[in-house]
Amino acid sequence: MELQRLAGILDARPTDPAYWRHAGTPAQWLHRVAALAGEDEAAFWRALGSGSMWAGIGSVANQALAVNPGWPEAAWEADQAALREGLARLASALRERAREAGRTSHPDLESWLSIFESSA
Repeated sequence: MELQRLAGILDARPTDPAYWRHAGTPAQWLHRVAALAGEDEAAFWRALGSGSMWAGIGSVANQALAVNPGWPEAAWEADQAALREGLARLASALRERAREAGRTSHPDLESWLSIFESSA
């Protein structure tokens, strides 16, 4: 599942408080959301489309803009590229799901998609 892959990427890195505004780490938040898939599907989809996921500074998506914490540059760039690609796939799927349901997705989702696509 894409969320587990994204959480795995984020598990390996330190959490910069300038880029995260919630308790725990972004990876822990994604693991909790992934667990919702089997427990409460409505809560799962709400969380995936929430501000915690997409609303700029302090969101999971914002981790794609984090500053290199001192990793070798090639490793950091590869990690960031994998994170952006995974977030782009997730954002595209959420946008499509919202369109099929006749709803709009999170307002910041389109902005993130533009950022991810321009950095590909």
